[in-house]
Amino acid sequence: MANSVRYTRKLQQLDEAYKTGLKECESRHLVTGGHAAFGHLTRRYGLEQISVYGLSPDAEPTPRHLAGIVSVVKESGVRTIFSEELMNPRMAQVLSRETGARVMVLNPGANLTAAQWREGLAFIDIMSRNLDTLREGLSCE
Repeated sequence: MANSVRYTRKLQQLDEAYKTGLKECESRHLVTGGHAAFGHLTRRYGLEQISVYGLSPDAEPTPRHLAGIVSVVKESGVRTIFSEELMNPRMAQVLSRETGARVMVLNPGANLTAAQWREGLAFIDIMSRNLDTLREGLSCE
C-alpha cells in the first residue's frame, strides 16, 4: 500500500511538472514523423498532435497528407519534428528536409532500449526526459 501511495504521488508530481512545463510554449503543435502515439499527452496538456501516420505505423502516408503537414509546419513556424524512439525516423527526416525543422526524439513510454534498461530507467524517468525534450522542441518558457 505504501508503495502505491508513493508511486501515485510521483505520478501526480510528474503531471504537475507537465502542466507547468508545457503551459507557456511558443508552439502548441506536436508534429510527429511517426504514428499518433501521443494523443493522450497532447489532449491532457493542450497540444495539437499532427502525425504522418494515424494509429498504425504500418500505413504509408499519401503525398497529399505529407504536403499538408509540410504546409502546417511552415505556416505555423514549427521548428521541431518529433520522432519516436525505437521507430524508423525516415518520415521525420523527410519533414525536416522539406521544412528546415530539426528532429528530436520522444519515447512513448512503452518500451526501453537496452541502454535504458541497463541504466535502470522507469516510466517516470522516460516521461521526465520527454518533458525536457518537449519543452526544448516547443520552445517553452
